[in-house]
Amino acid sequence: MTVDEIIIDYLEKNGFDGLGNGEHDCGCEIADFHPCGEIKGDCIPAYKHERSKCENCHGCGVDFRNVGDFVFCAHKTPIGE
Repeated sequence: MTVDEIIIDYLEKNGFDGLGNGEHDCGCEIADFHPCGEIKGDCIPAYKHERSKCENCHGCGVDFRNVGDFVFCAHKTPIGE
């Protein structure tokens, strides 16, 4: 079993959508797992939310960048809901 497989298994079993990293301003989902080619040591399990439902997360510092209309966030339920 590879490190990627271990991490993906953990994320799936615990209901996470991917990884997020506020320090490096990035996020990735399981389906497109770490497209950067590396996992930083400070990546954390994260949930994928529509950006419009998670607007307040950016203000409290736990918003992680992602593509288009989505963000990866440490909050299971979007703060904006």
